[in-house]
Amino acid sequence: PGTPGGWTGLGGPAGAPVPPPRPPRPRRRGPGTGAVGAVVALMLLTVATLLLLERADRFEGPVLLTAAGIGLLVTGLAILLAGLRGRTSGALGVLAVATALVAVPLGLAHGTVDGPWERRGGPAFGDLDVTWTQRQQASGGIEQGMGDVRLDLTELPLDGSTLVVPVDVGAGNVELVVPRGTEVSADVEVGLGNIDWSVGGVEERRDGAGNSLDVRTPGIADGEDAELHLVVHVGMGNVSVEEG
Repeated sequence: PGTPGGWTGLGGPAGAPVPPPRPPRPRRRGPGTGAVGAVVALMLLTVATLLLLERADRFEGPVLLTAAGIGLLVTGLAILLAGLRGRTSGALGVLAVATALVAVPLGLAHGTVDGPWERRGGPAFGDLDVTWTQRQQASGGIEQGMGDVRLDLTELPLDGSTLVVPVDVGAGNVELVVPRGTEVSADVEVGLGNIDWSVGGVEERRDGAGNSLDVRTPGIADGEDAELHLVVHVGMGNVSVEEG
């Protein structure tokens, strides 16, 4: 016999309907391989176009920084369109973050440069170990997107006039080796990182963010002219200047 009131125990009232299971939420799709491929193709086309314009002397800006900025703009528009279509950013979000990681240090480095930008010799990415033997090479300097740079200036011919050596690096460590006994001055700026100077018996160090160092050997302070003047800008990384 049933329990009073038609109660059947733990199963609840006799004949009570069982609610249907809640359907799973539909999974949102990503932007699609076609959209990602189109964005990557546009970014590569942008870099190629800027390089061609630069070779034709029709573009004087920073190629990598400009391309990264355009890439971020295109990627952002693609993510917006994907959102309007009800899709997630997916690989486009990853691409945007990777582009930003390249653009930020480049922007920090170029943001500290006075006057018009100038592209100088050296690959955009990778490590460099260079020994210069001509003044023209050193005066052209180096512009590097990402990577460690070591410049040996000990074999440069010095004629008594001041040779200015510009070095711009987006992200990476910079090591400069100057001739021993040479009068050297330097203007160094680092967005995030350390600066170490050990030349002519002068020891200087700067740590942290937003560092700058304006330094010269004792002979210059006594009225002599600098034989080498280093102008170094680094977005993220460490800078060391020492005698060879």
